[in-house]
Amino acid sequence: MMVVFLVIHKQKQNRNRLERQQLEHSYKSALLSSKIEVQEQALSFVSQEIHDNIGQMLSFSLLQLTPLKNAFHDENQKKIFGENLEGIRNSIKSLRHLSHNLNSTMVEQRDLEDAIKSELSRIKSFSQIHCALQVKGEHEAMSPEHRLICFRIFQEALQNIVKHSEAKNVLISLNHSKENLELRIKDDGKGMDTKAMQHSSTMGMINMRQRAGLLKGSLQVHSGVAAGTEIVLFIPRNSA
Repeated sequence: MMVVFLVIHKQKQNRNRLERQQLEHSYKSALLSSKIEVQEQALSFVSQEIHDNIGQMLSFSLLQLTPLKNAFHDENQKKIFGENLEGIRNSIKSLRHLSHNLNSTMVEQRDLEDAIKSELSRIKSFSQIHCALQVKGEHEAMSPEHRLICFRIFQEALQNIVKHSEAKNVLISLNHSKENLELRIKDDGKGMDTKAMQHSSTMGMINMRQRAGLLKGSLQVHSGVAAGTEIVLFIPRNSA
């Protein structure tokens, strides 16, 4: 009887522990989802402000200034003025891309590949980094919410490369399979120390790992000093 009692008691303890772990996991997932939802609301607000205020002000200025180009008689001054007009045009174009890529609804309405191409086009407008995209496998259906999370991870990784890597080339690989979606982002920049990387607590890295966790996926970072960096995102199909 004592043995049976101990076995039953142990099983009950295991069930209780499992239930507590499940509740804790559900609570953390709900909390993280709420946090990301707030972030997306903030990004959408910024997107709207860029479109309605900054973009329109620049467009109005361009409209007003363009006719003045012919008022210059000095060819050098005319050339400089024309170059500044072209700079404003490029800024408007870059802001339009940025506004679209910050807007959650617009990202969700697009295919992941199209959203990535749009972001690469925006990076090209102000950076000398050469970016290439490779797509393998047949496109599989993905929910808009999960597509948005994948894109935000890609966006964060690319911004880190632009800001810190000193890279000249970036290769993005989007691999579709029946088991998972694999996104690889590899640069030829200065890289970083693997030991320091293991303890990285930068906001960008934290955000990427948390978002990957929401999709029951994994985020791996491979790097070395002067060896570039590769970020690999695996998302199981049954989560998308």
